[in-house]
Amino acid sequence: MIRLEHVTKYFNKNKINQFIVCRDINLTFEETGLVVILGASGSGKTTLLNVISGMDKFDQGKLIFDDVVFERYNHRKWDNIRKHKIGFVYQHYHLLKEQTVYRNIEPVLKMQGITEANDIREHVLRLLKTVGMASYADRLVKQLSGGQQQRIAFARALANNPEVILADEPTGNLDGKTTIELMRVIKEISKTRLVIMVTHEQVLCDNYADRVIEIENGSIVKDFLNDSEHKMDFIQEHIINLSDFKKTTIEADQLNVRRFTNNEKNESLDIDLIERNQTLYVKINSGNLKRTKYVDSDSEILIQENPSVSQTSTNPFVMDDLIPKNLPKSERNVFSWKDTLLYAFRKIKVFHGGGKMLFFVLILVGLIVSISVGLVGEIYHVEEPYSVIDSNYITVTMDRTTYDQVLEIESVEGVDQLVLVSEPYQFVISTGKYYEVRNSIHIDAQPIDIKFFDENDLIYGVMPTGYEIIVDKTVADAIINNNAYRAIQNYEDVLNCQFKLQVSGLDTNLSAESALYFNISGIADANSLSVWMKEELMYSFVAPSLVDYRIFEDHFEIISGELPESDNYILLNDQYPSVLEGNIPYNIGMTSGTYYISGIYQVKVDDIIFDTHNAMVTTVDFIKSKYFTYEFSRDFSFSILVYSTDVESTLLALNEAGYSASANTYEPTIAQQIKLDANQNFYLLGLGGIVMSAFSIFLIMRSSLISRMYEVSVYRSIGISRKEIRRIFFVEIILTTTFSSIIGFVFMLLLLNQAQSSLQQISVTHYTTASILFGVLGLYLINVVFGLIPINMLLRKTPSNIIKQSDL
Repeated sequence: MIRLEHVTKYFNKNKINQFIVCRDINLTFEETGLVVILGASGSGKTTLLNVISGMDKFDQGKLIFDDVVFERYNHRKWDNIRKHKIGFVYQHYHLLKEQTVYRNIEPVLKMQGITEANDIREHVLRLLKTVGMASYADRLVKQLSGGQQQRIAFARALANNPEVILADEPTGNLDGKTTIELMRVIKEISKTRLVIMVTHEQVLCDNYADRVIEIENGSIVKDFLNDSEHKMDFIQEHIINLSDFKKTTIEADQLNVRRFTNNEKNESLDIDLIERNQTLYVKINSGNLKRTKYVDSDSEILIQENPSVSQTSTNPFVMDDLIPKNLPKSERNVFSWKDTLLYAFRKIKVFHGGGKMLFFVLILVGLIVSISVGLVGEIYHVEEPYSVIDSNYITVTMDRTTYDQVLEIESVEGVDQLVLVSEPYQFVISTGKYYEVRNSIHIDAQPIDIKFFDENDLIYGVMPTGYEIIVDKTVADAIINNNAYRAIQNYEDVLNCQFKLQVSGLDTNLSAESALYFNISGIADANSLSVWMKEELMYSFVAPSLVDYRIFEDHFEIISGELPESDNYILLNDQYPSVLEGNIPYNIGMTSGTYYISGIYQVKVDDIIFDTHNAMVTTVDFIKSKYFTYEFSRDFSFSILVYSTDVESTLLALNEAGYSASANTYEPTIAQQIKLDANQNFYLLGLGGIVMSAFSIFLIMRSSLISRMYEVSVYRSIGISRKEIRRIFFVEIILTTTFSSIIGFVFMLLLLNQAQSSLQQISVTHYTTASILFGVLGLYLINVVFGLIPINMLLRKTPSNIIKQSDL
């Protein structure tokens, strides 16, 4: 049941040219019958029909459709009602003329939950049979006559087995015969459901209406029941009843010919039938026939052996074949993603003229955005220079103090190790003999205890098993870059080098017994000028003449005496000059102090005795003490390092304990700001690209929408949701962007990367995975947002207003 209570509608509401088109309408419609709304042009009858169907909104009052109450317009509720309860027939048919008859009816069936292709075709054929168009399913609508198109419109209106059929001037463009034919089917439909028809033809009201509502200037002036029994006044030419004709039968071997004629006298008729290759050729000779028609499965002609009862008043449209009322109401999409994708592909191909130009503008936008992303990426890409000191080190600055007071730092929470070597040390690297090159390589690096090395930072080689050393890639790269003449060209060549600890003679003394060599086992990427080794080896390198006995490993042997057990005691090598002379000194003086002799040691490798007389052996703790005295005891202030795995907390604890501590972390903001200030034009270029992209996709989608306004109006009028229509255009935007802007973006990205590689040291653009994704997603986002603006603006309107706009 439909009821309108005090419904009023304005055109141009709240404007100077405001006027009322529906004035205080109060109507109730029963569940069946043919109700005709009669009025002159401009009286408001079509507007009233649009209000009743939810095609247009009203401004005041209340409308009740079954159990749904409308006091304001609701797109979603009205879409659902039009999907399942309303069938609409328009004066101008409102069919998709470039589509087949089947494709025009299919969406309505899908909205009812019929999704299988075979079921859809079966129902389409049943509906077309109902309107006498069973053989037209695969014909294009534009190939049909006006009367045929109106029948297809009726078939579509019946496809959802509606409760209400609304017809707006359905006979306005039809001839007399077709008008009467369609009115008969409307009358037959009204026996089982409500039909509300708008017309200005009084004769149709008089002969067919059950109820007549006359409207004038937006107001109802008459509402009365119409009691009439209309009789058919012509014979339908598309139906041939054979019983009305004289019959002549000719039967021969494998041939049966029947002739039917309504002529008073049988005229001569010569017919030749030729069968060849399963094809029948027909030749007819007759002087009386004006034309010949062939009846096949595609013909509209219906041949009946016996006439139906009261043929002149029987409706040829079979209403029993309509879709059952209890079909499931599925809310599945009318258009699958596959259909939407294929449809969008076809629409991309049809860009022409200005559309092509805008399409190429989008490609240009992709090029510009790609350049902008690279340039902006370079602005923010301030490569962190390798840190001279590992970021896990904290620098502690102290005034002159004792070694014991320095050791107290180790008691602060978070301190993992106290390191006295606060600056890079110059290590000596030995390489293989290469032509006349005899001197070793000197490289500055910060030594770190190997126990703090993160194995995840190892990028080449293996972890140490003894006194091997790991070098950072910054050290390895420096060795490679500065020693190409030594044939050191890659990391494998670096691993063939050795750290050299000279224990007698000079660096140029190439005797294997004059130095200790420590292999490089691996290369790390910690972005710091660091080398990792055991603590005792580290201090053996940096302390003058003092070494820890453990670095000799199994080759160390005490000949006499014992390991030092107190400060200022050392072991002398058996190759020490005075020892060779048989005179073991009581003590010796060196740059780091005076030392007492606790014994004699020897280093032997494969029965070869090494001359290590410059290496005074003691323990690492004693070496650290003497290193502190040698390096810092004369300074008013000095800096040492603290290693911590939790720099932030340890830094706070050190400062709270009264120490002056600072982290060794890199702060890139200053460098970035300098580059940013110098390259602000790159932002303007990127912003210009974004504006061009947004404007171009807006114009492209607006152009596409204008060309498809009629199509959108058809979809909205039959109840297809705004969401689904947005999805159609969304896919089109994605495809348009992919085959224009994204192609331009990727092309320029590859081109700039190739150019950058040829520039080598000069950095103009910089791309990362994040920046590329940001650029690509940004293009998609911008194009989708701005591309959907014209679609959203249109879909805000009611279906009736969209139809009006499509007619402009």
